[in-house]
Amino acid sequence: MTADLSVAYNGLVTSGKIDASVQSEDQYKSYSKELMQQVSCKGGNVKLSATLNSSYQADDIYSTFQKWAQSSTLNPDVMNFEATPLWTVMAATFNPDILKHSNDVKSAFYWILENPAPHWTRGVVTINADWGEFGITSPSGYIIQDPELPPTVDNLVFSGTKIQWGKEHSHAFQRDVTIK
Repeated sequence: MTADLSVAYNGLVTSGKIDASVQSEDQYKSYSKELMQQVSCKGGNVKLSATLNSSYQADDIYSTFQKWAQSSTLNPDVMNFEATPLWTVMAATFNPDILKHSNDVKSAFYWILENPAPHWTRGVVTINADWGEFGITSPSGYIIQDPELPPTVDNLVFSGTKIQWGKEHSHAFQRDVTIK
């Protein structure tokens, strides 16, 4: 058992040396048939990482690994990235005050998702042209006319995503018309 672990453990990232004396043993032959290896290198020199990924059992692979490891600081890459919900992190703590509120945070999060509150932002558009339009592209936003401040001109058209005024090439310029 020690020899099996020695062969598997003394591999690429520790020393690159293998105890070849165990390769003739029946136990090692059985072990090597069941052994599953996976190598995945990201970042660093692309040619070296490709060599490591495809030829990880080559005799001189440890020197290739050392060169790649040195190059990885020059061209780093994200190895893993994961987002975990706050309530999951809270549930993993040993602090009972935090632990008891993890389900409350989860419930609050889903309630906010299912019951979004409308937010109103007043805007002001000042027209100094014969024609134009102002639009928004937000999928959850829309334009509404303020009922308390009706526009002072008649040629305005309001829709959920646009305010349009005038007629193109009419040369009927409007100066300092303010829409709130």
